[in-house]
Amino acid sequence: MTYQEYLKTDHWQRVRLKIFSRYHRLCAMCRTSYLLNAHHIRYTKDGKSIWFREATDDLILFCRTCHKTLHTAEGIDMERFKRQTQLMSCG
Repeated sequence: MTYQEYLKTDHWQRVRLKIFSRYHRLCAMCRTSYLLNAHHIRYTKDGKSIWFREATDDLILFCRTCHKTLHTAEGIDMERFKRQTQLMSCG
């Protein structure tokens, strides 16, 4: 199964909706409600794919712009995310 096929599964759709709810339908970084997507923070756990076994802590809600800013080949750059959100909260 490809990643694109996985994103069409009923399982992913249920997980995705949980993440939208968890973040109150707002980007975790800039707080916009525009063009949101649930994203994997990481794609593997214990050396194995997390497909079909994601925990809510494995996912985050980002708008398209913030996702492009923070995404790496391995997942979300959480250190950069923490720095960016700290800067935003300072005004």
